[in-house]
Amino acid sequence: MNKNQVWKIALILFLVVFAFFLVWPPQDKLKQGPDLAGGTSLIFDIDTSGLEPEEKRGLAQTMIPILMRRIDPMGVANVRMRPQGDTRIEILLPLSSVDTKEKREAYEESLNDLTKQNVNLMKVKRALNESKDKRQVTFDEFAGDSGERIAILTELATTYDAFKVKSDQRASFEEEMGAIKEKITSAGLNADSIERSLLGWSKLNKKALTKAIDEYVTRNKPEEKGSILPFVESNSRKLLGKYVAVYSKWFDVVNALAEPETGESILYKQASLRLAELNLNVNQLTDILDLPEDSTQRKMAIEELKTKFGDRAGQIDSVVATHAEYKKVGGRLDDPEDLKRMLKGAGVLEFRILPTTEDAQANTDELAAYVDRLKTMGPKRASTNKYIWAEIEAPDTWSASGAVTGVFGEKAYVLTSNQKDETMLKSSDKKWKLKRAYPTVDQMGRRSIGFAHNEVAAGLFYDLTRKNIGRPL
Repeated sequence: MNKNQVWKIALILFLVVFAFFLVWPPQDKLKQGPDLAGGTSLIFDIDTSGLEPEEKRGLAQTMIPILMRRIDPMGVANVRMRPQGDTRIEILLPLSSVDTKEKREAYEESLNDLTKQNVNLMKVKRALNESKDKRQVTFDEFAGDSGERIAILTELATTYDAFKVKSDQRASFEEEMGAIKEKITSAGLNADSIERSLLGWSKLNKKALTKAIDEYVTRNKPEEKGSILPFVESNSRKLLGKYVAVYSKWFDVVNALAEPETGESILYKQASLRLAELNLNVNQLTDILDLPEDSTQRKMAIEELKTKFGDRAGQIDSVVATHAEYKKVGGRLDDPEDLKRMLKGAGVLEFRILPTTEDAQANTDELAAYVDRLKTMGPKRASTNKYIWAEIEAPDTWSASGAVTGVFGEKAYVLTSNQKDETMLKSSDKKWKLKRAYPTVDQMGRRSIGFAHNEVAAGLFYDLTRKNIGRPL
């Protein structure tokens, strides 16, 4: 045997041994596809409403790589997609092994055990409307021997009772104003124009108010003459005087409820948030577990949870351990329901305004707080009714001047608005559709995407951009 053959054989043996170690143990490293392991076949129809026949041609084949990037970006789940004509896609999902199912069940069971100690917030809040004795029974059940829980529930009950009193007063005044408004309309006066004058009238002293109401009735209902005692002899003047009086009481109650630091509504909301903090949020924990196992951020986040929920530290360790075992054999697509959840919302277009650090309508301290929350809580928990975090698909090529961005794990996110006048969502009351999208260039000659809306969508998009001139979308 010559020397050339020796080193070639040695190289082959080395590669074989190296490959062997890469796939050992095979049950952990190799995942059989649907042809060998069996699996599930799901067929999805593409909504082609409004598309021309030539636009449907090859549509399924075009969408497959886009969907694959969404559900299996690394190509490790053995998911296969193939077109069924131009408007249908078949997705083949391998069947999970018995070992994978068992470890997934163990992980989910440890999660359930961890959350059993969470407070049933809805049950507690329903108890607030019960009699004090029944309420206390529910509170005792949840508080146990915990002094912290007793204090939080006591504060919740106190703030709720004060909030309820003011809310009932507000509702009573609103009902009374509604009845007066009907009488004003029946008297031949324009209730809407009077309603617009209420705030100004409520700030006048008695003499000035009498004069303002007398002038209004004289101008709008000249046949009803005034007198020295207008609120006694003139029905319209009497109605308007009573309307202003009730409105003033309603206005005071509403202001008391919404007072920034001492308002009953604010205090009750703060107490509710403190109650919610007694619960360990599963979404936050799973977001943390999905971070790279050796990352400092993951380790710190887990330790923070164990410190905050000291009585459940052992259960948190159990969840971390069962998750690690499951990840060795499982993935994001071990069940058809996983696939359905991941595809939910695929292809749905929505428009949101981006708050920026240069935006006069945004609070920079508040925006900075969202970034801090993202680092420790993850995108779901760090989102609110006001702003939500959206994942950036290609952070290396994405840019928006002044946009608020952050990183959680290995993914980049941008903060987007979730407010009524700053969004155009598919869940809108007005049903809108995108007629088509096409490649084009912007004013600077850069590649961009053009949209053609239906009539409803065009109106909504006009309103959105008109109200947010100069703000990124």
